[in-house]
Amino acid sequence: MAIGEHAKLVIEIKPGNSEIVEPLMMLFSRHPALLCRVAVIMSFDSYVMQDIADSLTVANMPGTGGGGLGVIGEGTQDTSRLPVSGTRTSHQLRRTRARPIQSVSYGADNGSDGDGCSPNPKLLVLTAFAESDDFPYLTTSVKNDFEGLSDKLPMDNGIDGVYIEYEPEMLQPEGKVKMLRLAESYSVGVWMLKPRDPDVLSIAKTLVDECGVSYVNTDFHRDFFSS
Repeated sequence: MAIGEHAKLVIEIKPGNSEIVEPLMMLFSRHPALLCRVAVIMSFDSYVMQDIADSLTVANMPGTGGGGLGVIGEGTQDTSRLPVSGTRTSHQLRRTRARPIQSVSYGADNGSDGDGCSPNPKLLVLTAFAESDDFPYLTTSVKNDFEGLSDKLPMDNGIDGVYIEYEPEMLQPEGKVKMLRLAESYSVGVWMLKPRDPDVLSIAKTLVDECGVSYVNTDFHRDFFSS
């Protein structure tokens, strides 16, 4: 690979695309090794993310017939390992059964395979810091110390964390403390909008090194590395 063999895929599912869950689980069931090559699955649609979390939970839950995401032969129609929940009518995540296996950081010894790969991608819900008329995004902000996030995103629902919208306050001393506290409970990513936000290497490094952020998106524009 031109960008290195260590690179992993980030899958973003667009809001309202609940139909993608079943074929995505089918893809992973037919080719389980691909799970090791995906770092994150994320969406603004909390339903889609909950469906994926539920499907992976049942696939790995003893006594459900799942037995993990086993290989399904090409061309077969066996989808018994791929339980997908029905469409929901509210955009607030609900509490569900606890996930039987915990996600771990890539490269860690705990739960990783011989190549240092975690068996499951991180499942993250994209958030915004302000309400939107276009779609009922989950909103949270560093300005109010992510108030209410634990109610919107319970720790026992199979979701690993949040991919939050960048705010300049994150880089202030008080903001860094809040970010680190958030990262103690959730896996955290940060997304930006160019040219509104500073999509530069120095900001990305600060978010990772001083704010506990695991993922930062970038367009890799020509000035990214010169900052």
